[in-house]
Amino acid sequence: MNKLFERATYGNVKLKNHIAIAPMGMKTDIDGFVSERNIEFYRRVAEGGAGLIMVGCAMCTQEFEGRPTWAMDNFFQVAGFGQLVDSCHAYGAKVITQLTVGLGRVAYADRLETAPYGPSENPLRANPSVSTRPFTVEQIQRVVKAYGNAAFMLKKAGVDGIEMHAYGGYLFDQFLTSAWNRRTDEYGGNLRGRMRFLLECLHEVRKTCGPDFSVTAKVTVDHRIPKPGYRTIEEGIELCKILEEEGIDGLHLDTGCYERYYCQIPSVYEPKGMELDVIRAVRAAVHVPLMGQGKLNDPAVAEAVLTEGALDVIALGHQMLADPDWPTKVKEGRVKEINHCIGCNECMYLAIAGKHRPCAVNPLSGHELEYPIVPAVKTRRLLVVGGGPAGLTAAMLAHSRGIDVTLWERHDYLGGNLAAAGAPSFKTDVRVFLDNLIYRFGKSGVKAVLNKTATKEDILAEGVDDVILATGSDSIMIRLPRAEGSKVGVLTGNEAMLRKEPVTGDVVVIGGGLVGCETALHLDGMRSVGKVTIIEALDCVLKTVKHFGSNDHSLRDLMAASGVETVCSGKVTGISENGVTYEKDGQVYEVPCSTVVMAVGYRSNSALEDEIWSGINNVRLVGDAVAPRKVIDAVHEAFHAARVLK
Repeated sequence: MNKLFERATYGNVKLKNHIAIAPMGMKTDIDGFVSERNIEFYRRVAEGGAGLIMVGCAMCTQEFEGRPTWAMDNFFQVAGFGQLVDSCHAYGAKVITQLTVGLGRVAYADRLETAPYGPSENPLRANPSVSTRPFTVEQIQRVVKAYGNAAFMLKKAGVDGIEMHAYGGYLFDQFLTSAWNRRTDEYGGNLRGRMRFLLECLHEVRKTCGPDFSVTAKVTVDHRIPKPGYRTIEEGIELCKILEEEGIDGLHLDTGCYERYYCQIPSVYEPKGMELDVIRAVRAAVHVPLMGQGKLNDPAVAEAVLTEGALDVIALGHQMLADPDWPTKVKEGRVKEINHCIGCNECMYLAIAGKHRPCAVNPLSGHELEYPIVPAVKTRRLLVVGGGPAGLTAAMLAHSRGIDVTLWERHDYLGGNLAAAGAPSFKTDVRVFLDNLIYRFGKSGVKAVLNKTATKEDILAEGVDDVILATGSDSIMIRLPRAEGSKVGVLTGNEAMLRKEPVTGDVVVIGGGLVGCETALHLDGMRSVGKVTIIEALDCVLKTVKHFGSNDHSLRDLMAASGVETVCSGKVTGISENGVTYEKDGQVYEVPCSTVVMAVGYRSNSALEDEIWSGINNVRLVGDAVAPRKVIDAVHEAFHAARVLK
């Protein structure tokens, strides 16, 4: 990994390596100031070895729209940013702050009086009953002045440069895009007219900050929407060329927008290097330094992209939430120890719900100050029952605190239900995370016993002080009438994912939730499988799934592009001699198949809690043993159960 750790230049900024944390918006203090939480988060990333800290989305003015994250419209805000910068500079990292004019149509308002402004009148993405209010020319000029002033204050705070927030369907990008910009004055029309607002802000920063202050821009090269008015790669390249002509110091490239969200915020389902087509096209057209992203968190992929010269800086976003030590681990050859991002986007899903941005697989992310890991006060013996993500997390953390830990797992493998979740070829992020988790567990020194089914008697005989029950959940098998002599095989979703012998013939999947759809896609990709049909009792698949929009959008597009057929509002009535019968709209139908896969949910394994409660000093139930839920619930509950042990 030599190239990653050579010195680099981005804009006018010299870097100690080619690795940046991508800009991400964070919750701030209530007044828009940088919080101690923000400072500690970025300090921790700098400590982990990133050469460039990209601080996300500071608002230049709140006159026309409320701030989404930080604000930089008040001189008193300089001090907080200055402290953030100093904390990162201490590790040799440089800091560039993303500066925005606003969100426009992707902001939220419940009435016209509070609606944000935009280039034209456009329905708000989150509330189409309200539309943006078009800027007047005089108002645009006020924003331009505010932008230059905000950049000047950021320079005073010590940042090494700014990044213009001109991508992803946000306000700058709305001006750049004819689908949203229908103005007939000098700020609309052809591409140069639509770029006028952005270019005026660029030149205003040059006036206030001088020619040597680094000004880069994050731009969407291709919206990935094959409809008139949205940016194509050809227009995106022209946009980049014009920015280079106008003196931009570097370009941070992206794809997608809210209407094609998984191209902008990738999910578990996207492949590595998903934006390399546009990156290579822009590289061939411009000469300024380029930063890129798009699931480049595989160190080998990142190294190859740098080696071919496609990028100058690798930007890692959610991966840095999962493991801020990614640069150090890669540099030291400890790639298997990386806490790999699983692409679940819980960091986005829960941040939008109002929480501080969390990470499903790293409970410390954004909470470095609140959750110190300290040695146990006294000698203790802990038994962890279950070797899934919850059990492994609890066991390793407790062991690191000096607690004597033993882990029991009933199967001959570790990973729990996550082993099945990571089996499909389109979920390699989960598989890599689990492989690395098991590797770290193996190096931790925790005593592990496989093929050990826990009983009340065995647990009490261990004589431990504490028990963490991470016993998980099992697939539900519904009982269906079965025709005598039926040759149809029956599997659970987990069995279909993990079995060594290939499933053959036509398959019916009962249940169109997350597990059902992923199982169907997995089977549809197998050569040995014929037709795959989902039968779902509700009126559409994925109806009850609670996950982030880009994950949902991506999975639905995968389903639409597959050969999987879906039957909704169908009630399965039985297994016939050669298939499955179901009832819909008063009619009974039969779907021929060789195998039925039941993906109708999970049932918690929690019985041991009541059985041992009175015999053990401290019993904690965590993860799916509480209720079948998500990775974030399992990992976080296990982390805290082990963290608070005295």
